[in-house]
Amino acid sequence: MKDVCEVRELTDNDNHESIKEQVFPNAINGKGKILDYLRSFPAKCVLASTVIDEITGEDTGQDLQLYEDNDWTWDDSVIYHFEHYNMRLSEEFLDYVLSK
Repeated sequence: MKDVCEVRELTDNDNHESIKEQVFPNAINGKGKILDYLRSFPAKCVLASTVIDEITGEDTGQDLQLYEDNDWTWDDSVIYHFEHYNMRLSEEFLDYVLSK
């Protein structure tokens, strides 16, 4: 499985850029379709944690659930930051979803 994003705060990989370099003021074309896709899968598991807004540091109170399709994996933190901050997602993932 591949992660849909490479953001240090969400992957715990120090080789990835910080989320602050991965958010943008303008939405990408197809954002609605991407969000619909990310939300269309049932959760594989629910963690004993909530989504933290990595920009403000605030706890959103939203449960943190994990999702996957046949190739990709993501969680509610990815959905939240993509929706609220236009966080960059993998170009390969975007191409995959937008080509459907």
